[in-house]
Amino acid sequence: MTHALLAAGFVFNPEDRKYRDSHNESRHTVFRLPYPTMMRGDGVLRQEIRIELSAWPPRREPVTCAVMSFSAEAFKESPEIPLDRLRVVN
Repeated sequence: MTHALLAAGFVFNPEDRKYRDSHNESRHTVFRLPYPTMMRGDGVLRQEIRIELSAWPPRREPVTCAVMSFSAEAFKESPEIPLDRLRVVN
């Protein structure tokens, strides 16, 4: 993930815990990526993008289901990835 973020153009030092911090044997990683803002003052968004990743073994058996966005569900549209296009990878 670090390499992909750097390749995408984000500029940060992955060795600095201010930008990338891992816990629980690297099962939980938080990226804080700086980006320039066009606005200044009170009430503006932070000048960082926060990405949190977690990897844990499943607690229950996996369930196969179609992939559908919130908008497709709301408008009662078909799933973007129907069951017949899914395959289980072990």
